[in-house]
Amino acid sequence: MNPRNIKYLFLALPFLAACDDIAEEDRLTGPIEFTPMKNVLVEDFTGQRCVNCPRAAEALKAIQKTYGAEHVISVAIHGGGNTNSFPVPYGLANSEGEDYISHWGIVQLGFPKGIVDRTNDILNYPAWSARVVERLQMVPKVELSAQAVSNAEEGRIDITVEVEATNKEAVDGNLQVWLVESHILGYQSMPGGQPADLKYEHNHVFRASVNGAWGEHVVVPASGILSQTFSYEPQDYWKVENMSVIAFVYNDAEGVLQVTETKMETNN
Repeated sequence: MNPRNIKYLFLALPFLAACDDIAEEDRLTGPIEFTPMKNVLVEDFTGQRCVNCPRAAEALKAIQKTYGAEHVISVAIHGGGNTNSFPVPYGLANSEGEDYISHWGIVQLGFPKGIVDRTNDILNYPAWSARVVERLQMVPKVELSAQAVSNAEEGRIDITVEVEATNKEAVDGNLQVWLVESHILGYQSMPGGQPADLKYEHNHVFRASVNGAWGEHVVVPASGILSQTFSYEPQDYWKVENMSVIAFVYNDAEGVLQVTETKMETNN
């Protein structure tokens, strides 16, 4: 990570002003100046038949433009009643994504919703920016690096993740490794009475968890590097050249301790 000192004029303010149920402490009145200390994960629960979900995607894109996509890492998790009814590969939901949506109770709360850094608060998209700012300023307990290589001839993706404690203290948590894909053109219902867009560009779409729906327990040593390797067989309809790996360490008490995203390399 390359921290930079930035004065941020919050682009989410128009969204905040339009939402009456945002608590006063969640309203941004910037600009403020700070140096991003850690990266932040935003899980965007969405669907191809959700008319307001494109607005949430635009709000998230604005947050990334303001703070840097390298610091604000987003994942679009499709599912629920807003799932496209067309069969694979046109529908973007999968069973693991449905598990997340069920676990967090998103269907009952309504789409679009999001979780910032696994802090357990289910937020409307106008509130995402304030939580992102809060989490960006936290000192991470671990640092992560990842490498992902697609070996087309062998039909697999090879992934290496390395985790290091930043304060020379052992860290207990779960390591999660996800595959996401961007530049997917497909159906999307649109807001404001617009007709559905049949070639809407879906980005950061959750495709699979490499190591189980909730990751695996790890203990990051006080000194040295914890290195984990994984292999995964991609689906035929995925475009691996448009994919990336998202790796993060989290625990129930503190949420996401650190997250990183790395683009897929190809080895044809």
